[in-house]
Amino acid sequence: MLKSENFLSEQNGVFKITDPSMWKMKVDKKFIPKCPVCARVMGMNLRKDEKFIQDEGWYRHAELYKEFLTKAKGKKLVLIEIGYNTPGIIKYPFERMTFLGKNTRLIRINKEFIRRLQEIIDKTIEFCEDVSDILNKLKRDALYWFILSCQKQIMYAKLFLVFFKNKETDMLKAVLFDLDGTLLPMNEEEFTKGYFGLLCKKVVPYGYDTNELTTTIWQGTKAMIKNDGEKTNEEVFWEEFEKVYGKDKLKDKKIFDEFYVTDFKKTQVFCGENGEAKEVVTFAKIKNLKVILASNPLFPRAGMLTRMKFVCLEEKDFDYITSYENSHYAKPNPKYYEEILKKNNLRADEVIYFCNSGKEDVSPSSACGIKSYLVGNVSSEDSVRYGKIEFKEIKSIIGDEIESRKK
Repeated sequence: MLKSENFLSEQNGVFKITDPSMWKMKVDKKFIPKCPVCARVMGMNLRKDEKFIQDEGWYRHAELYKEFLTKAKGKKLVLIEIGYNTPGIIKYPFERMTFLGKNTRLIRINKEFIRRLQEIIDKTIEFCEDVSDILNKLKRDALYWFILSCQKQIMYAKLFLVFFKNKETDMLKAVLFDLDGTLLPMNEEEFTKGYFGLLCKKVVPYGYDTNELTTTIWQGTKAMIKNDGEKTNEEVFWEEFEKVYGKDKLKDKKIFDEFYVTDFKKTQVFCGENGEAKEVVTFAKIKNLKVILASNPLFPRAGMLTRMKFVCLEEKDFDYITSYENSHYAKPNPKYYEEILKKNNLRADEVIYFCNSGKEDVSPSSACGIKSYLVGNVSSEDSVRYGKIEFKEIKSIIGDEIESRKK
């Protein structure tokens, strides 16, 4: 094939590069390999479809890799990613491990494509150069290389000493739990439809039109999500309500408040069961951790307490519960999480968060420095990007986080 491109073959079998202008840049059909069985044109064994071949050696090395990950869990770990090939095997899992691992760092070497994730940007080193150039620079620079005296030991690199230096660990002081979709399983679409149906049934007799009321509540919800912190979410919602119905209708607020204590209980049929919710919250309390319910504060406190009871949780189980009365922001605004930390006298590195949404939970909380774990009703996209744990793992994760911070 190389001869057909006018490459010259030397006596030792090595081909010599000729003038590029002489290259044909075409491959003769006779050089394309064909299947010895069916005579069809063969292709490269790439992970592009279900026909990818994984032989015995592949599975053996996959098991060794899995064993390595198990042993490396909780330890200092440096992941080196070179190029961009088979992202489902290397790139995405490396991002997930970097995000979840307190002592994990990611080194990315890619000349043409660097994928930057805000959630792990402070734990990632990026090189936009050819890998051979990088390795040659490292070999020449004594700052990065230390040769150990014992011949049985290997030569290794300590890249960016400041980046990898030991830091004083901070004690775990609090655990944040999301409610809807995390502690409380639910089909959000069915829940929302059922919720509006019950609410309208309650207040329509007092002179409200179903469509207009639904639109108004959504307008109020959007206003709370955009809240700039000047007012509580409760104040922002009822200001929107007043714009539509006038000041006189504010007297009906007591009717809405009563709904969240009574008829709102019927939304339980749109939620699932979780017998472990009470257990994990109690476990965190036993470990002397502050337990915070960080559910999007778009409902009154009464609505939060009612939904909590669907999974046998009570107000006394939590040290702090966000609701529209005590919150000035909402998800996905990072300031919502900052307000929780400030009101509870906590730093971001002193808490961990169990939640179920990448957009509303992981991304904004990570922007504040909070370590998050996805659990519960997690989308497939978020599961691939951030990883997902099983609910039964929460207690062991809390225990591991406590122990790792003592070392």
